[in-house]
Amino acid sequence: PEWCSITADYSENTRMSETDVAEARRSMSKAEFEQEYLASFTTFEGQIFNFDRNANVLEWEPKDRCEFIAGCDPGYRDPTAFVVISYCAADDTFHIVDEYLRAEATTDKHAEVFSELMLKWGVEVVFIDSAAAQFASDLAYSYNISTTKGKKDVLPGIAYVQTLVEQGRLKIAPHCEHSLAVMDQYRWDTKETLQREKPVHDEYSHMADAIRYALYTFTI
Repeated sequence: PEWCSITADYSENTRMSETDVAEARRSMSKAEFEQEYLASFTTFEGQIFNFDRNANVLEWEPKDRCEFIAGCDPGYRDPTAFVVISYCAADDTFHIVDEYLRAEATTDKHAEVFSELMLKWGVEVVFIDSAAAQFASDLAYSYNISTTKGKKDVLPGIAYVQTLVEQGRLKIAPHCEHSLAVMDQYRWDTKETLQREKPVHDEYSHMADAIRYALYTFTI
């Protein structure tokens, strides 16, 4: 009967489809497969962090033995990034609680926001890009904001943040949209001509650097 033929064709097509998907899963990267077959665009080729939003995006709650640190990546033509992070010694976890990202603003404006965030959270130390000596000097002498040079080791620093992410030891407050974007969009440069691995320099790099300066320098 005709319906038997249709059913057979459907079953055969289903088997072929399942075979194709299984083969694609074996041959493609996880990011490529999810984009192509699962219509997922939250991950992509070269993504650096595998951040679980369901488990690790939550509001910060006061705990015993917490201290607050900050990371700063000054920009001139690029944006200036500033991130505030709570460290809780009791469970050895970090929580990004506040952030600031702005381009084409004066040092006055940056310093005003830094001071507000530091006062709000009781920030004890600010880790800054060690190459930004003039900016650090301006903060110290003109705005009474002292900073500490952040460690510039890019690959070890990224590896350390990756470890925190993989272990679920880095949490992010829901309103910190730039930090959350870093977890999704910060990626490795996949050019074949590169002599060594490095991240892409783009709009996500600045907050990523600020986060890395704070976490890696504070711990190592």
